[in-house]
Amino acid sequence: MECVSANGTDFSYLECGSGKLALLLHGFPDTARTWRHLMPQLAEAGYRAVAPFMRG
Repeated sequence: MECVSANGTDFSYLECGSGKLALLLHGFPDTARTWRHLMPQLAEAGYRAVAPFMRG
């Protein structure tokens, strides 16, 4: 799990691969881990998969 800070708030996300960005957004009540099976497949296809933990 990675973390980035912006405006005094920390945001956590999962990241896998490199290349063009594939931004994976989950809905309520899921988490970024919803995409854990898809992320490696996107990375193998040449994408950088990023799944942020969305705030409710």
